[in-house]
Amino acid sequence: MNYCLFLLAQAGKAQANLVAPSISPAFVRSLRAIPGLARLTVHRAGGRAQDPAIAHGEGPAGVFQFYFDDLPALEAALARGAALDCAWRRSDVAALQDLRWSQQVMAVRRYALATAWPRQEKAVRQACTYFVSYEGRAADDEAWLAHYLRHHPPLMKKLPGLRALEVYSRVDCDNGLAISKSRALQRNLVMFDSLQALNEALDSPVRRELRADYEGFPAFEGVSPHGAMETEIHAPTLRV
Repeated sequence: MNYCLFLLAQAGKAQANLVAPSISPAFVRSLRAIPGLARLTVHRAGGRAQDPAIAHGEGPAGVFQFYFDDLPALEAALARGAALDCAWRRSDVAALQDLRWSQQVMAVRRYALATAWPRQEKAVRQACTYFVSYEGRAADDEAWLAHYLRHHPPLMKKLPGLRALEVYSRVDCDNGLAISKSRALQRNLVMFDSLQALNEALDSPVRRELRADYEGFPAFEGVSPHGAMETEIHAPTLRV
């Protein structure tokens, strides 16, 4: 298990396209050079997912995911005045007034898949992600999460064309970033080669199995946005 910092941008539909042009190559290079960073993933709102199990598929306008191999390394990066804080405060992205940014640190559960991509050899990999968040609370958060982990991922792994599957749960830590904190109970994502591949998976019998399993979840109060995202997976900057 490793750890991930989420930086999430929320926007109205008219402002959702602000994220993509503001993520400059220079900004991404500064993020990739953060000490201890194991991987950087950048998501932008993409085309609409055709999900027959839910009425709509609106997710965030943009998401940054910063992966670290251990919590102390992530906490060092979160310190006030550290590389991540400095890069963020100097960026054009942080200055966009039409976006509402929030952050959350979460533990990462990554699942082995027979259909996973081979080892990443290039600096950037393109993908399409279905990004899901459970924003609220259950009557018993731990019981809800335990039920989810035991029942849902085994079904998700059966989705045709699935390239990556990750599930995230809350973590408390020492965090000096001056960005509002969110408290989602859980997040998860499934990655595919393209939006077409995602929609084919959502049209499969496995999606109906997942919906049937969801109906048996413990009680949950909140919202669960789902959204298709255009994704770039960046390897960290190599140091010699």
